[in-house]
Amino acid sequence: MQIEKTTVPGTVPVKINHIHLLGPIVQIELHCEDIGEFLEAELSKEQFLSLELKIGDQVFVKPKQQSLYP
Repeated sequence: MQIEKTTVPGTVPVKINHIHLLGPIVQIELHCEDIGEFLEAELSKEQFLSLELKIGDQVFVKPKQQSLYP
């Protein structure tokens, strides 16, 4: 998932619920309040640090790739 600090076309507002550091990867649990669903995103540690994300922040997400399963 692509995470932005400001809204851009095609993004959805979400709130950061949990951050889990796993070495070079950061897993982020997001809550989409509009539909009441939780999402997960993975970022590199460098991306995470450059965005300066914290629990409780509102950010905007957009899927990088969409997959449909029959």
